Amino acid sequence: MKVGLFTYGMKDQLTGIGQYAMHLSYALKAQYPDIQIILLNPYPHSPLEWYRDFPVIPMPRLALLPGVIIAGSVALATTARRYHLDIIHDPCGIAPFAFPGRYRRVVTIHDAIPYIYPQYYPLLGKVVYRTTVPLARWTADAVLTVSESAKADLMRYAQISHSHIVVTPLGTRVPTPNALQIWRQDLPNIQKTFGVSGPYFLVVGANHPRKNVTRVIEALRLMRQSGELVELIVTGQPPQGTGRIAEPGLKFVGHVNDETLHRLYANATGVLVPSYYEGFGLPALEAMAHGTPVIASPVSSLPEIIQDTGLYASPSDTLAWVGAMRRLLSDTALRQHLAGAGYHRASQYSWAQTAKETVWVYRRIMKGQAS
Repeated sequence: MKVGLFTYGMKDQLTGIGQYAMHLSYALKAQYPDIQIILLNPYPHSPLEWYRDFPVIPMPRLALLPGVIIAGSVALATTARRYHLDIIHDPCGIAPFAFPGRYRRVVTIHDAIPYIYPQYYPLLGKVVYRTTVPLARWTADAVLTVSESAKADLMRYAQISHSHIVVTPLGTRVPTPNALQIWRQDLPNIQKTFGVSGPYFLVVGANHPRKNVTRVIEALRLMRQSGELVELIVTGQPPQGTGRIAEPGLKFVGHVNDETLHRLYANATGVLVPSYYEGFGLPALEAMAHGTPVIASPVSSLPEIIQDTGLYASPSDTLAWVGAMRRLLSDTALRQHLAGAGYHRASQYSWAQTAKETVWVYRRIMKGQAS
């Protein structure tokens, strides 16, 4: 079976969707020798090692989303025919499958954010999304999504039927206790590199207003005003405007490599996920895998993933975040309990399992059965 994985938008620094596509491809390659994964790559000069580890078919580089939908549909159909691809899988949720062909089509739609928070999207993006996602009912042989919460939202807002959507949760790599110990011993280097001197909380990926990072910045401010020398590290690109905030104890550190992120996770007092909405919530799962407690908003998919292994605070209540952060700082027994429970919970998720559930869909549609 030859599967083309469409890597639109995955040029250099991989965020959540790119991480999903990359880890899925490696897991498929490792577990299923009868399945050949080919990356349909619009970025011939990308520095990503990923593109050197798989066969690559060059694709036209289409900067604007409407171009991806129209020209991308033509290019994918042409590519499938020319290279005899059995399946094209779009992990980005674009579903550029408007033109017919003999290949099977799979799309992963990670969330329904443009329906629920349209104010955060430009008009053109909203129009395209609200056109292509509902059309996946007819243009895709199967729709994948990453949580039961996201599935319910896609059924409600995009009118995709229950039987057409398959939930394939994201995975993570759970570090060994020995690896965690080594990373925790590196705390002095973390403190020196990022200029922190005391306990710190961590936010991973804050590049969208729905991530609500300003809520925990406000919580940090109140705690510092009360004399608590807690600090907050925020990785990734900050939302517009927040990167200029000069707040004592606040560190915007930008993109960090995987090795540094492991150490940041492992040494944090807690990882904060104050989002108004998540399709899955990968930073929460990654924190749990590192034995680090999570404080999250009790919304969308987050309770589904975290269950009772973390603390919760309303995304609109700053004082609730202050209270939860203080509990983790002051209660060692609670921290240890949540760390152990979260680590066990994270071990139930793996990229191998994501690959297994994805292959089940591939084989089913190749037999001509609906998802």
